Amino acid sequence: MSNFSDFMNLGIDVATFAGNMNRIVQLDERMTDLRDVVAARKPEYRYDESTMAFKNVTCTTPQKNYLVHNLNLEIKRGKSVIITGPSGCGKSSLLRCLVGLWKCEGLITRPESYGRGGLFYLPQKAYMVTGNLRDQVIYPDIQSKMSDEELLALLEKANIGTVFVQFGGWEGVQDWSKVLSPGEQQRLVFARLFYHHPNFAVLDESTSALDSLNEHKLYLKCLEMNITLISVAHKTALRQFHDLSLHFDGKGGYKVTGISGEEKRKAKIEKKWLPLD
Repeated sequence: MSNFSDFMNLGIDVATFAGNMNRIVQLDERMTDLRDVVAARKPEYRYDESTMAFKNVTCTTPQKNYLVHNLNLEIKRGKSVIITGPSGCGKSSLLRCLVGLWKCEGLITRPESYGRGGLFYLPQKAYMVTGNLRDQVIYPDIQSKMSDEELLALLEKANIGTVFVQFGGWEGVQDWSKVLSPGEQQRLVFARLFYHHPNFAVLDESTSALDSLNEHKLYLKCLEMNITLISVAHKTALRQFHDLSLHFDGKGGYKVTGISGEEKRKAKIEKKWLPLD
C-alpha cells in the first residue's frame, strides 16, 4: 500500500512539475515577444542645444495601441509648450520618450547634455536622494558648483528656504521623502532645477501638489531664467506661461495651436483651475 501511495504522490509531483514548466515556457515566449517589440521601437536621436523636435514620432503601448501617431513638432528655445489631453492618452509617455525612458519610433532632436545648458526632467513625484539638504539641491552632482550662500538663494527662489532652518542647515540628514510634504518636495526639486539651469526643462505635472500662488511663482522664475518649458498640465491658468499647445485626443491624434497674448492675459486674470481634457 505504501508503494502505491508513493507512486500516486510521484504522479502528482510530475504533473505539478509539468504545469510549472509549461508556465515558465509561456513566460519565456512572452518575454521574447516583448523584447522584439522594444527592439523594433528604437527612436533615432539627434542633438542640438537650442532646439527640441519630434519628426514622424509614433509612440505605442506594449499592446501596440497608438498613444501618438506620426507627431511632427519643433520647439525652439524660448517657445514653451504645454501638453494636454485625457488621462492615459500618452502625455507623460511622450516626455519619457524625449529623455530616453520610453521606446518609440521616429526622429527626436534634443540637447545632448543634461543639466546646465542642456535638458532637465522633473517628474510628478519628486525624487529625494539619501543625504543632506545640500545633496537634494545639487543632485546628481556630488560636489556643489556654487557656494552655500548661492544655494540658499535658490531655496528662497523656490520658496522653500524654511527647510534650511527647520532641519539644521546644509548638513542636516533626513528621510526627506517622509519629513517633507509632497508640495515641499516639489518646491525643493525646483531649487534643483534652478541650480542646474538647463536650456530646456521637461515638467511632467511637476507642480501638481502646489497651490496656484507657488505654482505661478515657480513658472515665472523659470521664464525669467530663460528656461524653455515642455509641460504636462491640467490647469488652464498655466497656459499663460507657454507659447504653444499640444493636445492629444486619446486616439493617437494630436493638434498643435498657438497661445495668443489675449488668452494669456485672460488666464492670468481669471486664474482658473479647470481640466484641459
